This record gives sequence, C-alpha cells and structure tokens, in this order.
Amino acid sequence: MVAIATASPFGSRLFFQGDDDVDYYKPSSGRGRQGGSIVDRLRGDERFSRFVDALERERGLRDDLSDMNKRSTVFAPTNKAFKHIEDEIMARKGKDHDRHPDMKEILAYHILPDQDISGDDLRPGMLLRTNLKPKSLEGHRQRIRVFKFAHEVYLNVHSRVVEKDMEAENGRIHVIDRVLMPPRDAWHMMHVFPTEFSTMIAAAERADMREDMERERGVTVLAPSNSAWKRLGMMNLAYLFARHEGRDDLKRIMKYHIGTDLAYSTRMMKEGEMRIKTRGKQELTLQACRRRRGHEGGRRSTDRDHRRAECEMGCRRGGGGGGRRSTDRKDRDRECDVRDFYFTLNYGEARISLTDGPTENGVIQVIDEVLIPEDVKLPYERV
Repeated sequence: MVAIATASPFGSRLFFQGDDDVDYYKPSSGRGRQGGSIVDRLRGDERFSRFVDALERERGLRDDLSDMNKRSTVFAPTNKAFKHIEDEIMARKGKDHDRHPDMKEILAYHILPDQDISGDDLRPGMLLRTNLKPKSLEGHRQRIRVFKFAHEVYLNVHSRVVEKDMEAENGRIHVIDRVLMPPRDAWHMMHVFPTEFSTMIAAAERADMREDMERERGVTVLAPSNSAWKRLGMMNLAYLFARHEGRDDLKRIMKYHIGTDLAYSTRMMKEGEMRIKTRGKQELTLQACRRRRGHEGGRRSTDRDHRRAECEMGCRRGGGGGGRRSTDRKDRDRECDVRDFYFTLNYGEARISLTDGPTENGVIQVIDEVLIPEDVKLPYERV
C-alpha cells in the first residue's frame, strides 16, 4: 500500500481541534479579498486545471463553491499532486480489489463547509470538519488532521500546505502538494504503522475482532501501543497469545478496547468527562484534564478518587473545573487548545498518548496501557 493512499493520521506529536457540535475557530475578517468566488479563483490559476476539471463534473460541489452566500475553505491540490495519485491508481490497477473512494468523495474531503480558516489559524492538532459524510460515521463529517513539522503545515501527515490564503469573496484556498485521500477503516489504518500496532493487530486476529474494526460504524478503537502490550509482561502475553484458555480472556480484553460511540478529543474537552459503551457491553470513562505545572508529568496516583479530584476537566469551565465559560471567541479558542489537556481512561488506568487518528468508520486513540476488564484476571503481575 502506498503511503498517500492511506491518508495516515498519526505523527510524533498529536494536537487537535474541531467538533461537529461546537466551533472554536476564529473566522477571518474577509478584508482584502479578491473578486470572484472560490471557483473563479481556481479557474483563473492554471496550477489547478485538473482540480477544476474534476469539480466541473460534480456540479453540486462546484455550485456550492460558486455560491456567494456560502463560505468555505478549500485545500486545492496542484496538477502535480493529481499526477501523483493518478500514477498510484495505475500502479495498483488489477492488483488491489479493496474499495477505494470515488472522485466525488475525494473532492468533498478537500472542502470545509461553513468555515473560513486562515493559514495562521491552522494550528497543530486541529481536526477539520470536511464536506465528506460517510455512512460509516453515522452522519458525522470526516476529519482532516493538521500537523506542523519544521514550521510547515501538513494535513494527514503527507499533504503539505505550500501556499496559504488565496482569498475569494466567499472563502479562501490553501494550496497542497498531495491529494487528500479519505482514510480507510481502523483495521487497515493500524497496518500503516506495524512497529506501533503489530501486537494489537495480532491480538485482533487471535480474538476474531478484525471485522469489528473493519465494518462497525462510528467506533472508537482504543489501541494499546506495542510498548503498552509489553508492559503486561512476557508470562501474561504467553498466556493470552499462546495458551488455549487465554484466548477467551484476550477476546474480552479486545472487546473492552472498542467503543461503540465516537470519542474525539474535542468531544472530551467539551464534556470534560464522558462515558462510552464497549463491544463487551461494559462502560469506559474518558476525561479531558487541563495540564497544570507540577501535576501532569510526575508519578500517577494509585488512588482513583485522588486522580479524579486533581483533574480540572474540560473546556466548559462549569462542567468540571469551576467558573463560567467565556463568551469571547478568542478566549474560547485559547480555553480549548488541546495542547493544554491530557486525556485519561477510567480515572488514570491509562492515558491517550497519540490522539485522534481519523478512520473511515471512526477514530483511533492510542493508549499507553492495556485496559483489563473486571471479568478478566491475568495469572501474573504486570511488569
């Protein structure tokens, strides 16, 4: 599988923003815009002729970007970016029988409806709500993830923003050097990083959970990293992966790591504390805790009540941290900067270490410990 086809969601530092129900983005003032719509600006620049040709064949999307009463942000791939994806499609022709997104889905994934986001507002970790609404997300919009490497902005790791803020009367355009491909299902996305998830993949196969990760809609996969599995200890891993009686316990553990609801970081920050049901019909508690100097980086308390008390929760200061939520957009934006939060499960049993990997059917949250449900007792102490 070629990297661009996977739209890889992960990177070394993951910070994020965005939610279907709440918008913390500061809108651009719109001053100094050039005449014409977004489509007019694209048509007037020969670098985007292939992108424009594709839009012309999808009249609904084109008409939306021509409508002066609708504001949008568009990530426009150059002709060279389209050449990359065409070469890849030709290379896999006849060899790859998996379903891939059609051109309308790809185009929709480049459009942020009802949003006017300037280049300066593309912060590391933002989750950008696109025009793509796959059935596998049960009505939610698919996300793009923003990263910053070496002072440059990347989308889904592979697509670099090479020019910002081509302004139009009804929005703006950011130029990118790779076509953004909608992410695949959680099972396939984990295969992009075998050094991080090979144990999780092996566990899912042994527990017959592959289909849950491929086909279940609107799921949150809490994926322990390889190092998290290693901390269970060699004897416990041998019990779970090599002994017949350990297979049932492994299946219970795996079901405990698949939530049946979407848990994006933005929702956690908004609610402060949220609960999701798992495939094992149990419940997990997730918290968004504000980072405080001297409190977040040290040794974790072993007392659950103490861990809960020291967590100042969420963006809505009244939801857990006390005080009123600011009515000023700039203040709200600062209040909900994800870099100011850390995220825990079951009041500190595990933490989310890499956050918000978009998938076709949900989101992957990478965690630093394997969660053990109440109906499983490992035969040996953890390392």
